Amino acid sequence: MPLDAIDAAAIYDAFLAAHARVYGHSTNVPAKIVNLRTVHQAFAGTVATRATKAPAPRPPSTRTIRVGSGPVRATIWQRGAMPLDVTVPGPAIIEQADTTTLVEPGWTARLTKGDALLLERSA
Repeated sequence: MPLDAIDAAAIYDAFLAAHARVYGHSTNVPAKIVNLRTVHQAFAGTVATRATKAPAPRPPSTRTIRVGSGPVRATIWQRGAMPLDVTVPGPAIIEQADTTTLVEPGWTARLTKGDALLLERSA
């Protein structure tokens, strides 16, 4: 609702009531708004975290990368094509449009139901 459509007297009366509730008194003297905060809410259903139809999984490619122990052969995964039930053992690289994740040897990665990438130390 636009601010000019709100009854200024109702705002002032609400202010006096809030002041009396918080401080135990209020005085009916002129006042002005010096700070205004708003809260907005929208209920639009659920948010899709990944495409409803996942792309056909393709086998990951491989390439040689260098880690602390030296060169290793790593699998290269495209995050958008990773199924939820796959566990990716390191060494691996998971690529996406905005970042690249390195899964070190001795670690695994998997997607959670919330579409987060979970890295865990291998047992």
